[in-house]
Amino acid sequence: NQKALWLYIENQIHKERLMSKYIALISNGLDVTNYQVQQEEKNVTHKANISYIVRHFTEIPDSAVQVATSDLKNYYTEHKKEYKQESSRSLEYVTFDVRYSQDDYNLAEKWINSIVEDFKNSKDIGAFVNANSDEPYTDKYMSLSEVPDTLKNLAEKGKVDDVFGPYFQDEAFKIARLAEIGFLPDSVHARHILIRPQGQDENAMKRALAVCDSLKKLVEKGKDFAELAKTNSVDGSASKGGDLGWFKEGTMVKPFNDACFSGKKGELVVVETSFGAHLIQILDKSKDEKKVKIAILVRKVQPSDKTYQAVYAQANQFAGNNTTAAKFDKSVADQGLVVKYASNLRPNDTRITGLESPRELIRWAFDAKVGEVSKPFELGDRFVIAKLTQSAEEGIAPFDAVKTQIDLVVRREKKAEKMIAQINAGGEPKSLEDLATKFNTTVQEASNITFSASTVQGMGFEPKVIAVATNTEVNKLAAPINGNNGVYVLKVTSVTDDPESNELLASIKNRLNGSYMMRANYEAIQALQDMANIKDKRSKFY
Repeated sequence: NQKALWLYIENQIHKERLMSKYIALISNGLDVTNYQVQQEEKNVTHKANISYIVRHFTEIPDSAVQVATSDLKNYYTEHKKEYKQESSRSLEYVTFDVRYSQDDYNLAEKWINSIVEDFKNSKDIGAFVNANSDEPYTDKYMSLSEVPDTLKNLAEKGKVDDVFGPYFQDEAFKIARLAEIGFLPDSVHARHILIRPQGQDENAMKRALAVCDSLKKLVEKGKDFAELAKTNSVDGSASKGGDLGWFKEGTMVKPFNDACFSGKKGELVVVETSFGAHLIQILDKSKDEKKVKIAILVRKVQPSDKTYQAVYAQANQFAGNNTTAAKFDKSVADQGLVVKYASNLRPNDTRITGLESPRELIRWAFDAKVGEVSKPFELGDRFVIAKLTQSAEEGIAPFDAVKTQIDLVVRREKKAEKMIAQINAGGEPKSLEDLATKFNTTVQEASNITFSASTVQGMGFEPKVIAVATNTEVNKLAAPINGNNGVYVLKVTSVTDDPESNELLASIKNRLNGSYMMRANYEAIQALQDMANIKDKRSKFY
């Protein structure tokens, strides 16, 4: 087995080194030229201030623009690459939730009543709770402010071994017993030195504890605890002299916690935990207050097998009677069931909001046909029956699937053509003020526009406006621009160029080189995968 493991590791190292060299070969073949750096620097430091008018597309109602199906199909043919899609499915589903019945409630109540006396008289209360309760015993002191409201009276006025209950809370029957009363600080300020055991033999921890004992003697003789922590502790607090600050009861692992809260201020304590051996110094403690340990025996009211079978029979009957989309919809309406939706599921998705472990349902969706109704799937505490409503295959989305989306784009393009024609009517416009008067709008301004910017103040995302603004002469009226939100006409009023900085040039070159490195790491591997024509079929098996 060890040889097989070593050969596997050896093989993995070989593959990793081969890939590293391959990526390094590509990365070292890429370099940023001085011209690129200068252009990028210009894109950042060349700033344009503009005046402009905008005619928003909403000025022309949709009804004023005629869009034929042929227009949509022509646009679709010319822009097919923009409509690539991944394989996806969409579902409608109903759930039949498994909830406990009155019989289940009665059985849980009967059980809790039958164990009250044994719980009252148990000698080892922690062991009794762990052996019989649906929730483990919490061996932790609580301040009175931390005690749940239901048990306040028990904590404040009760004596050790007093019992409260049974009572029903959070879908469970409970009995509470006051296990201990103590007067302890709310929080402790401590520091420590952590020595981790070296080796796997049975004496490793003993050696670590011996080191802590030696360090304890050094501190007792006057050595500085903080300095010893910095040079000996392997905990992250070593740089702060081992100081852990103030912490509340239950924050640390139990042996460490108990040593701090039961010890005295200034005391040095050696303790063993799962992390190793600790030398602890208790620096300070808050004022003692009353605290209690309360043992709670819990019996959750859960659906029985009989209840599960009854709900399954109900779900199975629904699925058997509604094998088509039409029958599914009719039964949902007749029975007043709540329909839930899961849209755009991908083949390897592992989650559907509100459903536990839905992989089996997702796999079914990619094997089913639109309109098909599933069998009942048991997902956690519910049975799910789904109807496949939509199916999209990887590739170019069909025209009908994107027709509405294309209509918005083509309609906007036709509005832009009409607006530009109106702007240019009667010859080239003389000024922005003339256009503003003609179209009952105002001249606006935007400043410090750089080519590297993604948005313009007051406009939003308008890359065409940015391109024209940063490449137009000062005081020249630019041609109308078909933007994302409307048609713009602008004039550059002034430009500023920050002085060239060697630091900025060096920073830009480093950033561009870093970008090349990242692209080499990702795009080279992606290119290899695309050339290998790998089909991902994991979704059929996992």
